[in-house]
Order: sequence, then C-alpha cells, then structure tokens
Amino acid sequence: MIKVQYICHASILITINGKTILTDPWIKGSCFANCLWIYPPPKIKAKDLGKVDYIYFSHAHEDHFQLESIKEILKYNRNTKIIIPKFNNGWFTKLVKKVGFKNILEIPHNGKLEISKNSYVQIFINDLGEIDSSILIKSHSDEIFLQTDNLMSLKESKRIGKNNNIFLSFLIPSATGIYPGLFEYDFQKTKKMALKKKIDFFNYILKIAKNLNSNFNIPYANDLCYFDDLFYLNKLNSFEKRDFVEYLQKKSVPSFIMNANDYVVIKNRKIVKKKISLNSL
Repeated sequence: MIKVQYICHASILITINGKTILTDPWIKGSCFANCLWIYPPPKIKAKDLGKVDYIYFSHAHEDHFQLESIKEILKYNRNTKIIIPKFNNGWFTKLVKKVGFKNILEIPHNGKLEISKNSYVQIFINDLGEIDSSILIKSHSDEIFLQTDNLMSLKESKRIGKNNNIFLSFLIPSATGIYPGLFEYDFQKTKKMALKKKIDFFNYILKIAKNLNSNFNIPYANDLCYFDDLFYLNKLNSFEKRDFVEYLQKKSVPSFIMNANDYVVIKNRKIVKKKISLNSL
C-alpha cells in the first residue's frame, strides 16, 4: 500500500510500508532572485512534516533544491537519508553536504535502493545530457513515477514504460524559462510564440504519457507564479493544470488534478482511498 500526498509544486510525501519519502521540498519562500513563487501556496510547514525517512532531490535547480525550505527541514532531518542521482564528478553530493545533510545516498542511472521488503526506489538520469533525474517508487504491484524536470527522450520513456507497470505518473505540464517572455519581441508575436511553446510541450508530454502507459497521469512541478514587474509572464507561461488534464483526456489519456494536501492511497493497483479537492478523479 502506498499513500501519496501532494504538498506543492514537485514536493510529494509518499508513505510506503511505514517509511516516508519527501521529494524536492520547496515549501517556503521564492526562487530565482525572487522571480518565482509557489502558487497556490503550500498548506504545510516544515514542522508539520517533521522527520521523514528519506528525502529525494532530483537536481539542483532552485525550485527543487530550495535553500530557504532546506534550512527549515534540516531542523528535523539533519540525519535523514538523502537520495540523489549520481551525477558526474560527485558535485551534487558536495552541494548536499554543504547545506548540512549528513547521510547521502548516491544512486546511479537505473540504480535501485531498497526501502523495505518488496519495496524500492529506482533513479533515472536524463539520457540527453541534462543534469536532472526521475524516480520510480515501487511496492509489490504498485508503482509511482515522478518525472520532475527530466525532459527525457521518447526512447527512454518507452523503455521505462516497457520495463515497469506504472500506476501513477506525475508529469511536468509546462516548460518555464526565459523564452519567449523575456526577449524583446513585439508583444503579439511573443504571445504567438508562447502559445506554440505550450502546444509543443503538451504534445511532447502526451507522447511521454503514452510511452509510460500509466493508469493515471497527474500534472505537477508547476505550482508557480511571477510577481511584480514580471507579472505579465503568468499569461505567457501558462501554469494551468486544468488545461493540461483536459488536453490529455481529449487524447484518451486518463488524468486528474491534485492540489495542496490532496492524497490518494493505492493498494493492488487500485485507489482505495482519496481526498481530491477539485473532484477531478
């Protein structure tokens, strides 16, 4: 049995056979020089999470390795086991140690770590040279896949889908970044380019979802908002989960939305209990 609780953005709390795994905790503050903030905001603080058994950091981008959140989480988790991908030269391990964590487990591409009897996590490092990773969490017949920002090749997604029997996939539905909103184009041209970027990305993730062949797909890692002088970018970089879910459903790919504090409990490849705020499941 696996309980999957949505915290916010790419932060998921997973309980598996009594063990807890927290992923990419960003639960406080902003990132990228105050440009991006969590929206909708999280409903849980570090003290609410308390001590967890494992924390997974997928990569070093600030919305996944957020120092203000880490400082709070360290108060309860200095000796917690930290799962990270084994990137070249060990630089990520050095970074994780530098912020204060002590018990670091580097997992290579395709490597597995046993969590408990018949339960493990598996790491997939981006196959196109990007410094990013995804994680598969398995307990008996139940499997959950978290893409994070890992924009893998279609070949790699097909391999992962073929070798596993994934029940839930958490997928990133939007590509943020400076293009095209921070370039000096005519605004109407910028809008057109931003729409094309959105459609292209939706089409890419649709192919990823089909290759993974999960029972359900959930948009995540996009609880974001620009403020102040960059507020206009919210219209250009659409973060609407509903747009993505409606798009997948029109393509006959089963999907639903999870927001802060929503959860599902999975047993024998069925959702046996749930709290979904938008009634989208």
